[in-house]
Amino acid sequence: MGGSPLRCDMELHTTSLDRVLELDDLVAGDNVFFAATGITDGELLEGVRFLGKDRARTQSLVMRSYSGTIRYVEAEHSLAKLRLRREEAEQEGPLAVRMQGDAAPGMPG
Repeated sequence: MGGSPLRCDMELHTTSLDRVLELDDLVAGDNVFFAATGITDGELLEGVRFLGKDRARTQSLVMRSYSGTIRYVEAEHSLAKLRLRREEAEQEGPLAVRMQGDAAPGMPG
């Protein structure tokens, strides 16, 4: 017992730090999803855009290997509404906050 989670995971999966992981080591199966949301501007996605006091826009990429589908999603977020939802979750207890996750860009963690 004891030890770091990484060490325990490595012992369970017998992965060596000296070994280069291949695609099949990282992702198994033919129905894989990948999703990314831009935080700062990059080559693939725009970063978060704050549109005033209570609004933000994000750009995300969602890919599915099985169908070959690639989706770009542009979303506009109401920061005031997300803050309210977070406050409600905090009143329900720590588990509700963990399940809700980091609701919006610029929100305190």
